[in-house]
Amino acid sequence: MRIILSLIILFMMSGISHADPLSEFCGEVPNWPRGQLVPDNSEYLNAHVGTPVEVSFAKSKYRVKGWVIIDARGQKDRSAGKIPKTVLMTADYKNPKLNEITIDNFTSKVTNHLKKQDKIDHLPSLDELRNDYKYIIYCNGKKCHRSSYGACLLRMNIGIPEENIYIMLGGFPEWKEAGYPVR
Repeated sequence: MRIILSLIILFMMSGISHADPLSEFCGEVPNWPRGQLVPDNSEYLNAHVGTPVEVSFAKSKYRVKGWVIIDARGQKDRSAGKIPKTVLMTADYKNPKLNEITIDNFTSKVTNHLKKQDKIDHLPSLDELRNDYKYIIYCNGKKCHRSSYGACLLRMNIGIPEENIYIMLGGFPEWKEAGYPVR
């Protein structure tokens, strides 16, 4: 027993840590330099933050019942255009006061969206919103980090499972370039 206890103490004192990959990844996003390309898909998958997807995948789920597309860009960026019928919730890793992905805001905005788009007739619980819907989040493309940070907020603050989060890394620029609906 003494040997086991000694090993545990030695391990704890050695500074070796087994950080949670999600927390580690999400803690790094605010430090990514502006204009730097987002990591490759494997880093998202290894961190369990969500599944990176192509714009064509997002388009195939656009306005499909049970799917919600979230625009994580700021108001200024949205003035240049947006994808119609999406939920607008800023994810700002540089100024946390501007983050709109909070439980109350998420519940309110997504429920309102579902009433209009999916024609639901009941108020889904937070548990239903977490588990019964799939979310695609986007920003200004592969050099924008708001969708990555927003996916982190969806996972860590809202509690949405990894398998229900998709990150459209090409963002609004690729959507628009593909000729998909914008306004």
